[in-house]
Amino acid sequence: MMKYYKFAAPMDGFTEPPFMKTIWRLGAPDFMVTPFYRVNKEGFSETKMSLDFKPYLDLDFHDYIGLQLMGNSPESMAKVAKFAQSEGFKWIDINIGCPSKTVLKNKSGAFLLQDLPLLQKILLAVRDQVSVKLSAKIRVGMDNDSKYLDLLEMLNQCGLDFLIVHARTVKDGYKNPANHKYVQIAKEIVQVPIVANGDLYTEKDIQDVKKKTGCDGAMIGRGMLSNPWIFRNTTTTTTTTTNNNNDKPISSHNYYQFLKDLYQEFINHNINYCNIKPNKIKPIYLLNRLKAHLIQLSANPLLNRIDRKTILRTSTVDDFFRLLQAGL
Repeated sequence: MMKYYKFAAPMDGFTEPPFMKTIWRLGAPDFMVTPFYRVNKEGFSETKMSLDFKPYLDLDFHDYIGLQLMGNSPESMAKVAKFAQSEGFKWIDINIGCPSKTVLKNKSGAFLLQDLPLLQKILLAVRDQVSVKLSAKIRVGMDNDSKYLDLLEMLNQCGLDFLIVHARTVKDGYKNPANHKYVQIAKEIVQVPIVANGDLYTEKDIQDVKKKTGCDGAMIGRGMLSNPWIFRNTTTTTTTTTNNNNDKPISSHNYYQFLKDLYQEFINHNINYCNIKPNKIKPIYLLNRLKAHLIQLSANPLLNRIDRKTILRTSTVDDFFRLLQAGL
């Protein structure tokens, strides 16, 4: 890494193609990552995977999208990674940080932090099958950081191209503040570029973590969901971003337009990739997706004036947008 890269974090239920297209137009990050793609030990269908991957690979900027895989079988993870590379992905990321109870029960995601031999087998198996960029996204431990140094030393042996450190334990969840000292420790031990993740909500946060840790990049998750324009001052690796108003202040009405644009992308996605006719798209599905994004967006002070509770109780898309616009 020659520059300080900014990444859009993988967010289950959010960072799907409609959101990626919408945020890219506002000011593109350097790279994006898909939500985790579950790899089952029992096997997989290449036909299904092709259909699942196509919406991402059809994007104009697909070369800058990483596919995140999650599973616990070295053989299956390696096979899926190899197939994803053949389909066109230029970067594979391995999820070693998801704290979901369901994921942990299935012995995937952050569960692997307590089984370093298995984790090493997975990473080496994937590395052996792909020539594209390979990264891992980790937390610093389960209940504590007692195995963190062992984890970092092991990762040095796995052929990673870079490492993403979410500076929390699984027990911390998302509530306890991220402790970026763990990013600095990784920078000192791991021999590949380090990307910081956790509690990065503003451009100041992004620059501060660079100064404090010496990291090579920053990955923004919830900060991106509450402020979709957070990347607009990024000097991207591409020239495809259409945003030319980087110095123009963002107003509450920009948030309204963001949701309108996202709504249209949801419709387009259903028509183009789900083979659903416009009049057959379930309005409640679209409404629930909009509400999920509004909850994240309303963490921004610019939306303090809206009556969020009333808007979230709406039963139609028209009422959702009418009340939202009225409150701005």
